[in-house]
Amino acid sequence: MNASKKKTSVWDELGLPTGSAELMAQARSDISAEHLLRLASLVNRNPYDLAAALNLDKPRIQHWIAGGELDGGETDGIFRLVRLVDATLELFEADITVANLWLEAPCRGLGGRAPLEMLTTHTETQAVLDLIGRLEHGVTI
Repeated sequence: MNASKKKTSVWDELGLPTGSAELMAQARSDISAEHLLRLASLVNRNPYDLAAALNLDKPRIQHWIAGGELDGGETDGIFRLVRLVDATLELFEADITVANLWLEAPCRGLGGRAPLEMLTTHTETQAVLDLIGRLEHGVTI
């Protein structure tokens, strides 16, 4: 995401729907490994590191990239990751370097855990998104 370009979301960059009905339909179908690879490229990260944040090991991701399928829980994890990256880039005005540093840094507002450590459940991811919302509104933690 380049600041000189028209501002787009990570969802748009990956070609994923943003509406709830469309997203639910996509979540029920197979999401492509290409989405993870494009997300990793977008934020200058190794796709295996992103997958590890979802507790997906390297052989599982290699199987997926080779054409295998993810189960519903794994697909949901990819969507949680996209939501988190999109919100983080929004918070840091598309500064990928700062966003990546923040994603890996322990946060007091998350009990000393890094945001990327909070992707294994919807509740954890929502806690990070709530923190981002508070930070956007200047609420100190």
